[in-house]
Amino acid sequence: MPEVTFTMTIDTVSTTVTVYAIDVTETWTSEIKIFTYPEINKGGDTTSPPITKIIDLKRVTRAFDITGFLTADPDNNKSARQVYDNLNNMRLAGGKVTMTYDGSSFNGIFTKVTISTKSMDEPSDYANSTDKNYTNISKYDVKILFIEGDVRGQE
Repeated sequence: MPEVTFTMTIDTVSTTVTVYAIDVTETWTSEIKIFTYPEINKGGDTTSPPITKIIDLKRVTRAFDITGFLTADPDNNKSARQVYDNLNNMRLAGGKVTMTYDGSSFNGIFTKVTISTKSMDEPSDYANSTDKNYTNISKYDVKILFIEGDVRGQE
């Protein structure tokens, strides 16, 4: 299962959250302008299809749609709830986030973060536990839309 790591500096403290990804989808979107003109014939023929002109603005947006889960981080002595809080603090702070995935790093921003609590049978101490036995238990499902790019004022 691939790991996607997000790192952000909040109030001079570097915060890192690992999402255990179930699915990572990369999307490249080109910005284009489409103009459709009616075909004009001097003979009054209106059966010809309209002419479409496309202008490629040469602007491409790269987005990562990550679906996965959060769990305890015993290596850094963090419970699942603390990992959740760290991701939420990143979302609230806004600004530049560094994502590491598949051996590469990308700078960008979160445009959408959805976190849901999983209903499950779990040990009573799980939510506040940093026990290494709990690392494979998913506590929070997450869906993150991350847009790669330079964040103005935070280059």
